[in-house]
Amino acid sequence: MSKCKLCHKESRFVSQHLGFCLNCIREDFPKVKPFILEVHKKSARSLTFLYNLLKLKKGFLADSV
Repeated sequence: MSKCKLCHKESRFVSQHLGFCLNCIREDFPKVKPFILEVHKKSARSLTFLYNLLKLKKGFLADSV
């Protein structure tokens, strides 16, 4: 079980990636939204980097432009 960063309750409904429980996401979304957007930005950046690296490694990057 993880601990919510906002309400500090331990629950199996705490997202490991976000760090917030389902209740806080639903009830206090304005408070958790900046953190969620930051996690989203980091994961999207990471996935884009990996995707481009794979394309480059396989020689597809030049073909997609």
